[in-house]
Amino acid sequence: MGKIIVSIILGLAVFVSFIGMTLRILHWEFEFLNGNSLLGIGMGLILVFYPIRFYLKKSKSYLDISKLLLVLFFVLNFLFTIYHLQYRNIIAFIGQLAFLNFIVAYIVHVFKREKGSSKTQILSSLLYGVAVVGVLLGATLKIFQWKSGTPILIIGLIAAIISFVLGMNKTKD
Repeated sequence: MGKIIVSIILGLAVFVSFIGMTLRILHWEFEFLNGNSLLGIGMGLILVFYPIRFYLKKSKSYLDISKLLLVLFFVLNFLFTIYHLQYRNIIAFIGQLAFLNFIVAYIVHVFKREKGSSKTQILSSLLYGVAVVGVLLGATLKIFQWKSGTPILIIGLIAAIISFVLGMNKTKD
């Protein structure tokens, strides 16, 4: 029961964050309702409830811990940047390290999961995951005009192209 409530709250937090991003992108401001306030509320809820969701999870792998670190430092970086708080460069650097850690954890996870698969299938699966994370994260960072968005987006797009080509070769076999 608790996991369901936490998941619903996290879903609402993501929804509120997206509404806040939309308001911020469109530069719409109402009395007390603006993009920054909704982003702060949504990201704050994610910052509180994602660790609770992690705690309620019965089995925790290295990938789950890496995902927790990535989410926490991404949200902290987001909040520190939006509200122009001190030490945001340190939080951003730790967030980038968390992103690299997540990529390594994902690679290890894919190799463990697909032991009987061919090398091309494993590489395609790895690149697909990197592409999805890279494009979504890079595009989000580019929307907010953060400097780290461009290299992450480029890596994600290159990974998507290579994954697509490898996937085409798989269907020809």
